[in-house]
Amino acid sequence: MPPFFEQREKPITTKNVLPLPIESVIYELGDPNSLDSAASLTTEASMPIQRQPFYPFDTLFLFPYYSTREEYEKATGRPAPPWDETKPPKYWFDPKAPEAPRKLVVYDTVLAISENGTLLRDEITNQPLLDMLVLTKEHAAVVNIPAKGVAAGKIPNADQPEVPMPLRPLLDYEELFFRFGGTIAVRDKEYFAQTQVGFTSDDRDLIKAIAAKLGV
Repeated sequence: MPPFFEQREKPITTKNVLPLPIESVIYELGDPNSLDSAASLTTEASMPIQRQPFYPFDTLFLFPYYSTREEYEKATGRPAPPWDETKPPKYWFDPKAPEAPRKLVVYDTVLAISENGTLLRDEITNQPLLDMLVLTKEHAAVVNIPAKGVAAGKIPNADQPEVPMPLRPLLDYEELFFRFGGTIAVRDKEYFAQTQVGFTSDDRDLIKAIAAKLGV
């Protein structure tokens, strides 16, 4: 699992549910040097997200994330493809990519990373930057997961930056931010603002009443 996000420990409850559509605009390209207009729009079922000030980054993921080869096999019922040292690690796959009529698939939204895998930040807001991702449909359709364990450090090129996970577009009231420790989460700006209420006269009266009762 990459160090920049933490997967939620339990399923999100349905209390105060806000349905967030998971959408991926996939541009299918013929000429690698030019972008065609959108050729197909893939829309998955809506994922219910509890309305709260913050929620985990992985709620934006378009596809399941498999941290290990064993996790992939358990979830899909088939062994992970052999490690391909000519390609970077890739812990997700797009099941619809093989259906693309053209050679390349473009995902509109991924985290922007440098060549060495460092997350890029906006110099003004200090928020994570977003980018586009272009893959061949063959590459998009498979995982490339190196083995974990004692001998993992000897796997050629397994330390390359991984292929970033495609994300659904952020909604108008959402933004990414860095939490303590450098992990990324999603902030509901509207809901967060509602929780940032200052000290009111009612609060002051309540404290005075409590203090009087306690004889303070």
